[in-house]
Amino acid sequence: MPFLRRLSQQFHGLSHAVQGALYMTAAAFFFALMNTCVRFAADAGIHATEIAFFRNLFALTFMLPWLFRTGRVGLRTGRLMQHVWRALVGVVSMFLWFASVAALPMAEAVALNFTFPLFATILAAVILKEDVRLRRWSATVVGFIGVLVILQPWDVSVDWVSALPVAAALVMAISATLVKSLSRTEAPGTMVFYMNLFMTPMALLPAVFFWSWPGWETLGFLGVLVILQPWDVSVDWVSALPVAAALVMAVSATLVKSLSRTESP
Repeated sequence: MPFLRRLSQQFHGLSHAVQGALYMTAAAFFFALMNTCVRFAADAGIHATEIAFFRNLFALTFMLPWLFRTGRVGLRTGRLMQHVWRALVGVVSMFLWFASVAALPMAEAVALNFTFPLFATILAAVILKEDVRLRRWSATVVGFIGVLVILQPWDVSVDWVSALPVAAALVMAISATLVKSLSRTEAPGTMVFYMNLFMTPMALLPAVFFWSWPGWETLGFLGVLVILQPWDVSVDWVSALPVAAALVMAVSATLVKSLSRTESP
């Protein structure tokens, strides 16, 4: 359609930073829907490792048409071990995040997971050697202060399960850094296929010990996870995040405290 073609041309004419910001805005919406599906499956008695297994199994199945279309060309890679390491880090981050959604109030888990861009900024500067200037470092420091406001580690009665989403954010940032490195030589489809190919058996191994057969309705929600987890590996996402992260953390801290008072008996 001409309208969609013009819209696509205008979008790709934007800077990578603006594209990254728009991608992340859309991703945040779908991320919220995805978390609802994870919470539904967890409330149905499905362990976080099993949720991760079904998510990757369905994703791998959905990649088969791409594989049939591209054939062996799509599988060519000179960095197979990097794909394995990326999958290992990715499955750990998925376990941690799904466990966070299952164990914590949604608002608190999501607010603490906003530490992802803060960790990503540090890793981008240290590992990817990206140019991170004073404004972004200042935003990162303010963001971490927001994390301390939410976690309150000085409170002896703090529930340390709240550290789960922060750990998930750190491992997600490591995974995203590996993706950014791989994207310099690998096609997006190749990265996604190898990720799901390796993450499926990696998730199955621990899931066996907590296995509980899900009902058809729960399976449907797990299948929806594949659609609602958007990952764009070709965008310069790092430059789009840190400045906004500080504001998000400040608002999130206020929101979590307000919701905590509301939920308290």
